[in-house]
Amino acid sequence: MLSQFFAAFPLGMVTALIQLQYAHHHQASGVSWLSIVSQVGCVAAIVGLTRITLRQGRRLALVLGMGLMLAASVLGLVSALLDVDLLLYLVAFLLGAGLAANWYAPFAATDFSSKTSRASDFSYVLSMTAIGMALGSPVVNYTYYLEQQAEIPLGVIGFTLCMLCCMVSVIILWFGLHPIADTMQQSEHLSEDNDARFRFIEAPGASAAIVTLTAMILVIDLLWTTTTVYVVSSENELYGTQSLMLVGAAQILSSLIGYGMSPLFGVVADRLGRTRVVATGYGLAVIGCLILVVAASETMWVLAAIVILGIGKVAVMVATGALLVDAVPRHHRVILQGWAGGISMAIAPLGTVMAFLGMPRLAAIGIIVLIIVFFFVFGAVRRTPRHD
Repeated sequence: MLSQFFAAFPLGMVTALIQLQYAHHHQASGVSWLSIVSQVGCVAAIVGLTRITLRQGRRLALVLGMGLMLAASVLGLVSALLDVDLLLYLVAFLLGAGLAANWYAPFAATDFSSKTSRASDFSYVLSMTAIGMALGSPVVNYTYYLEQQAEIPLGVIGFTLCMLCCMVSVIILWFGLHPIADTMQQSEHLSEDNDARFRFIEAPGASAAIVTLTAMILVIDLLWTTTTVYVVSSENELYGTQSLMLVGAAQILSSLIGYGMSPLFGVVADRLGRTRVVATGYGLAVIGCLILVVAASETMWVLAAIVILGIGKVAVMVATGALLVDAVPRHHRVILQGWAGGISMAIAPLGTVMAFLGMPRLAAIGIIVLIIVFFFVFGAVRRTPRHD
C-alpha cells in the first residue's frame, strides 16, 4: 500500500504538470488531447505489462511500469528546462505506463486473498491510489507558486519531486513484492491454446464484469470530459479559469470521497455480494446523470453531479475488481484483467470526440446505457461463482 501511494502521487503530479504547462502556452481546451495520448499509452502499456506478468510475475511488470513513469518525469524536467512543449506529448504517452501499473497494482493485493476478502483487499490499495493522485494536483499548485517566487522554469520542482517518488516506489515494489512468477506463468499456455482462450472469453461472469466496468467508465469519462469543455465555454456563467478550477476541485473531491469510501464498498461487496455494490454504483451514476440533464445550466449542481458520478464509479470499480478475480480460475486472471483494463482505457477518449453532443444529451444517453447494461448483465454478475 505504501508503494501504491508513492506510485500514484507522481502520477497525479505529472498529469497536473503537463496540463498546466500546456495550458500556460496554449488554449486550455487543448489539454484534453494530452489525456488522449496518455490513454493510448496506457492501452499499449497494459498489453506489454500483461505479457510480462504472465511470464515473469507482477513484480517485474509493476517495476517496469514505474520505471517508464520515472522516464516520463525525467523528460518532463527536460521539457521544463528547455521549454520544449512538444516533449509533453511524449511525457503524456509514457505517463500511460504509470496508469497501467496503477491499474494492475490493486490486483496484486488479490493474488493470494481468500474468497471472502478479495474486494476489501482490492479496495485498500485502490484507496491509496486515489489519495496519492488527489494530493498530486494541490502539490503542483504549491510548487508552481514556489517556482514563480524563485523565478525558475515552471515544472522544475514538480518533476524533480516526481522523479524521487518514482524511485521510492520502484525500490519498495522490488523489495516488497514476492516474485510470484509460478502463479502467473500458468497462464502462458493460453497464447497457444485457442480452445482455452475461447472458453475464457465466453465465461459469462468474466464478460459481465468487463461490460459492467467498461460501460461505467465510458459514461463517467464522457461526462467528465464534456463538463470540462462546457465550463470553459462562453455559455457558462463562470467562464474561464475560475470555472475550470472549480471543476478540477470537484473532481478531486469526488476522488477523495469515493476512494475514501472504497474500503466500505469492499467490505459490503465481500459480505453482501458484488451485485449490491454494482447496483449502488449504477444508481448513483444515474442520479448524477439526471442532475446534468435537468440542471446543466447551474454550476453548483453540475459540480455536485461530478462528485456523485465519481463515487458511483468507485463503487463499481471495487465490485468489478473483485469480479475480475472471482470469475475465472487463477491461471486466467491476468488475461482477464488485461482485457478489462485495455478496453476501459481504449474507450475513454470517446469523451473528447463526443463532447460536441453537449452535456445534457450525453447525460441522457448515459442513463439509457447504464440501465440497459445493468439489467443485461445483472443475472450474469449474480451467478458468478467465486473461484479459489
